[in-house]
Amino acid sequence: MKRFAVIAAALCVAIMMAVPASALEITTDGYYRARYIGAWNVKMTDQDDVDNGGNSYGDMRLRINNVIKVNDNLSLRTRFRAANTVWGTGGTELEWKRAWMVARFNFGIMEVGRMQGGTWGTSFADTERDADRIKFTIPMGPVTLLAIYEKIAERDNQFKTVDTDKDALFLAGVWKAETMSAGLLGAWIPNKINSDLIPQGTASALDNRTYANQYALLPFFTGKWGAFGFQAEGRWDFGKAKDFVDEVRSDGSINKDGDFKGWSLNLEGSFDFGMGSAQLGYAYVTGQERDYVNGVQVYSNDVTGGQIGADWAKLYILTGDTGPTSGTGALGGIGAFGAGGNPDGISLLYGGADFKPMENLSLGFMLGWGKANETWDGQDTDLGWEIDLIAKYTIFDNLTNTFKVAYLGSGDYWKGSKYDDDAAYIDDKFDKDVWAIFNELKLSF
Repeated sequence: MKRFAVIAAALCVAIMMAVPASALEITTDGYYRARYIGAWNVKMTDQDDVDNGGNSYGDMRLRINNVIKVNDNLSLRTRFRAANTVWGTGGTELEWKRAWMVARFNFGIMEVGRMQGGTWGTSFADTERDADRIKFTIPMGPVTLLAIYEKIAERDNQFKTVDTDKDALFLAGVWKAETMSAGLLGAWIPNKINSDLIPQGTASALDNRTYANQYALLPFFTGKWGAFGFQAEGRWDFGKAKDFVDEVRSDGSINKDGDFKGWSLNLEGSFDFGMGSAQLGYAYVTGQERDYVNGVQVYSNDVTGGQIGADWAKLYILTGDTGPTSGTGALGGIGAFGAGGNPDGISLLYGGADFKPMENLSLGFMLGWGKANETWDGQDTDLGWEIDLIAKYTIFDNLTNTFKVAYLGSGDYWKGSKYDDDAAYIDDKFDKDVWAIFNELKLSF
């Protein structure tokens, strides 16, 4: 993998030296947003002496994108972020988030630097992020080929080790027709972090050595036939996570090799009518399997790979990346190509519609019900049902206000079980009503 990166870097330098210089042309776009986020009864308890998890706060962000055009074949693209802060916390930040070059050749496009990552196909698997990449895009008629090398984590500059880093290689093909598109992405993610650590006099230095080879396949399809539309995307993860030293955990289980195994799927149909559109869909994400050790249920050594992206956010509370259960709820914070999210998985049925009663006003709703696919002994699978109401109003050109109110009628899943310490605060006084609101004022330019 390192040899590939060195060769690619040398190729980039040679190509850049061959490109003639010319006058610069700069274009800019971006946005400023101010948001309010509120949530009540996140912990789902009505006990007077226990904080029920209510919270509310405001935040803001300024994002500016620049395209510096050197000539018709060469450009530099950048993104910086400022004032990305929660109101009342003091201070702001100014941070360059992305900078990468784009070179056009007869065979296709080469991009090098820190650029957009974590997006593919439909939005189902998307968690947009900043990624250090070398990317080649090669059009071949109706088919486009993609080859991407990505450095996820570099450790060689921190330790006296050999290749203790994490890389990724993506190969993909996309076919596009007038009303349809389809594609397949294959990912190989070798993770050598800690694999070559030299022991520094402690046993834990050996015990923490790991090596993982993770693979993923992500097919997608989209189609539109008149007023009807359909899209589908899936993800299948497989591979091996190896521990060099087997050890007994505190719960009595053995820390041994595990497999990456899991899958996720989204199917969605849509219908456009005069004043708006409607959609109906289904999503499935596998959960982490359980084992029994000394009569006690524990997580298996296998790593669940079935995941969806945080950007999908069909339901504000259950699946949104800014919702009140984000990071602790059913699916909050799940990454497109990384680990995270709730290990219990989900089966989710949803539907909704949006209307435009006026040119500058859009009204919509989304309704969904879900259940967990893996639970602890004695724990219910019912996640509950959620309804979201959304209004988007265009105040002026480039200035919009989006308002959401969401309600989750929580199912008995959230009561937890005697094996689930994270849900121990939920008892017989369980209060299922969770409320959330969201408001965003956004200026685009």
